[in-house]
Amino acid sequence: MELRPISKSDIKLLDGFSYGAMPEREKQKMIEESVSKMHEGKYFELFLVFQNAKCIGIMNVFEHTECIVSVAPEILESERHKGYGFEAMIAILSLMYEKDYTIAVADVDFSSVAGIKLHEKLAFERERTYTKDGKTMALYIRTLREFGEI
Repeated sequence: MELRPISKSDIKLLDGFSYGAMPEREKQKMIEESVSKMHEGKYFELFLVFQNAKCIGIMNVFEHTECIVSVAPEILESERHKGYGFEAMIAILSLMYEKDYTIAVADVDFSSVAGIKLHEKLAFERERTYTKDGKTMALYIRTLREFGEI
């Protein structure tokens, strides 16, 4: 598994994911912000997840405060249940620890059994559930302290 920051030439790779429905100009803007590592004055970056030279996922990382970062993984449905999401999350959480973030949070669609299991396997704790755009969501949180020891 390889994790690398998205580049402007990767725009077509977004089409296989939830970002594919976005208008082209919005995708370009999002990639530009990722390349600059800045969105609305805070750290933001998209990472592509590759397995055997095939893009199988995207990791969205956004700073909430100087200590808190959110991490949102998306793995192609055909590549789920193979451990790639877990491996990519370990890599991104370790990277966020190296960037001095101390807490990671994640909003997970409550109907996503795989998403819930992934975050619980990674020792995220469910802080609360809430409704967003008609969907039940779970807010997960965890410290990144242990990633300094990996």
